[in-house]
Amino acid sequence: MKSTNDMGILTNIKNMFGSRAIRRKNSHSQGNPPAANTRRKQFYKQPRFFRTAFAGIFLVFALLLTIHSGDPYVSHKNLKTIPIDNEFIQTFRGRIGRWVKFQKNKFQPELSALGSSLNEVRELNGFSPSNGNYVFIPMSAEVYNELLEKGLGRRIVEFDKRKMIWPVEIPSYTSRFGHRRKGMHLGLDMGCARGTVVVASSDGVVKVSARMGGMGKAINILHDDGLDTWYGHNNVLLVQEGERVNRGQIIAFSGNTGRSTGPHLHFEIRYMNIHLDPEDFLPFAIRNPDLVARETPGKGFGVISESAFLMDSSRETH
Repeated sequence: MKSTNDMGILTNIKNMFGSRAIRRKNSHSQGNPPAANTRRKQFYKQPRFFRTAFAGIFLVFALLLTIHSGDPYVSHKNLKTIPIDNEFIQTFRGRIGRWVKFQKNKFQPELSALGSSLNEVRELNGFSPSNGNYVFIPMSAEVYNELLEKGLGRRIVEFDKRKMIWPVEIPSYTSRFGHRRKGMHLGLDMGCARGTVVVASSDGVVKVSARMGGMGKAINILHDDGLDTWYGHNNVLLVQEGERVNRGQIIAFSGNTGRSTGPHLHFEIRYMNIHLDPEDFLPFAIRNPDLVARETPGKGFGVISESAFLMDSSRETH
């Protein structure tokens, strides 16, 4: 049984919609069709070309409106600009310099060439260099600017900070993620010459830096968003476990270690140890690095302070 209140509500609804229907009926009976119907008929009387052009203009306008309204998928707020380490200019623990293989009879000339000192090298690396080890030699601002004058500056990229960057400058696929004859390939292989600079794809902490069976000399980085990246078959590992690294920072030199048929980088992305397709997290690759922006003389990247070059005021000259 409906209550008296329910019956009253139903009566009011009927009266409301009924009165609207009566008004519409009276309007038609007086020969005054609704304005919306009139405009619709006039639009469809136009030539087909006009209607198609109008629809195209409307779609373009809607797209532009979406972009300028701050849509999260295209907003400039998600873009970030950084330099990518190359073979001439590299970074380590906030300093600018270069990784060098220590050879006692050649080390002093290399220190002088980069405007550095043995004290700086010891303090930055946390140990005294020994034969065969790679050490990071910080460079002076003068040497840095000279490299820029020669056109050897680092590549500058603008990217969506929710994506990763390519771990090598010119990726050349030799095997993609997915099934192949011998089973599932769990990463992305990029052919590159031995000694190619390998950079971190995103900010994170190094969890593994060691020889890992078939993957050879490998690095695993745990990123701030919970993703893991793996970089396999390297020739030289430059960062240690527990080291904080930044996107675009050199972490290794590529090679052919482990189970490998030729020099290349094996790149994996995992989440909770579930393998994901790396190409889903990477932007379009740069095929011609000569056509991208690089650091320029006198300006550099624009965010490099003196602390990136100078560690202490006293420099050794021997």
